[in-house]
Amino acid sequence: MLEAIADATLHPHQPKPGEKATGQQLRQICDAVDVLMTAGRTSAQVLTRINGFRDAGGDWRFEFWRAKLAEANRRSNPQQEQAADRSLFDPKDLR
Repeated sequence: MLEAIADATLHPHQPKPGEKATGQQLRQICDAVDVLMTAGRTSAQVLTRINGFRDAGGDWRFEFWRAKLAEANRRSNPQQEQAADRSLFDPKDLR
């Protein structure tokens, strides 16, 4: 699990097999785990999503983290998200 998160987080600066991660790399992985926990995803869901984004190709890491950060933001700021949704779709605002 952590290997997949490290690949999604550190590439291309990932330690080579047998090398130890630096303190900065470990902090980045810890921050990544924190985002995934805030997003409310289980280990199985995270692995499925990482594999899905990787299989899609392109800049999959950017797209994966963009989606996970948005999920974490929605979960940690539900009132802000609801207020934004109401203002976007309130017909009175269109006048």
